[in-house]
Amino acid sequence: MEADGTGQIRITTSDGFDTFPAWSPDGSKIAFDSVRDENREIYTMNPDGSDPRRLTDNRGIDRFPAWSPDGTRIAYYSERPNS
Repeated sequence: MEADGTGQIRITTSDGFDTFPAWSPDGSKIAFDSVRDENREIYTMNPDGSDPRRLTDNRGIDRFPAWSPDGTRIAYYSERPNS
């Protein structure tokens, strides 16, 4: 989308709920959380929506991704069960 709000395009098309996008420091990736696979997990994708990749896969809820300043790591909040 342009700075004035025009030119918006949809970049996710899953039936899941995609939230909390976080741009990588170099602008080459977007991290986000999603329930597209029936549990809230962390994903990345290219800015045009291509190449979505699931980074976490567990029974707990993973959300709120944040890139490290150098773009090599992603921190996130997790509610993983004890057992």
